Amino acid sequence: MGATTIQAVQPNPDPKPGRWLLPVVILAMMGGAWLFLSAAEDPTPSPTTTTLDAGSTDTTTPASAATTTTLPSVLAEYNRQLGFRVTQADELLARAQGINSDFDNKETTGFQYSAAVTALQTLADDVQTFRNSMGFLEVPEADVPGIGPVHNEMKAVAQEMVDQANAMVTGLKSPDTGEARKAALVAFETAVADYKAKVDELMAFEAA
Repeated sequence: MGATTIQAVQPNPDPKPGRWLLPVVILAMMGGAWLFLSAAEDPTPSPTTTTLDAGSTDTTTPASAATTTTLPSVLAEYNRQLGFRVTQADELLARAQGINSDFDNKETTGFQYSAAVTALQTLADDVQTFRNSMGFLEVPEADVPGIGPVHNEMKAVAQEMVDQANAMVTGLKSPDTGEARKAALVAFETAVADYKAKVDELMAFEAA
């Protein structure tokens, strides 16, 4: 028999070469993600925030930045009350003018004497209540030097309003033809104007 020739068996290449690609791709993706996240980090620290009294927040500003000041709460409330009373004074004046006008034109308006007396007396009572309310105002004398005397001047003018409101009632009841009542109305208008001027003077005061 002839000799048998034996051929060397070469190892077969990997039948699934693609199975090595998936781990490589995953590692590459992880490395890229890490680089992206590192680059995205902001090395600059965020600004410091300061909580304000009103509850809001604001970024810290240099010491040279301009600052704003607010009125003491007692002065702010005092000014608010003054403004409210100016509105009341205007309303009282409008009522006084309306009552006198309606009575002067009673032939047209039908506003007779008894109704006018009642209306003017009610007005005088309301002006007195208005004057009394000055006693409930808290004057910020500790925070605003010099405001006290002007406040007293305002109260004196308010008292003049009371006096002239009563004078309108007396004038209506007098035997003249309306001169006293009309003169009292003019004086009342002047007193209201003086009162408002004093309020403007008081509201111009600033805290020490």
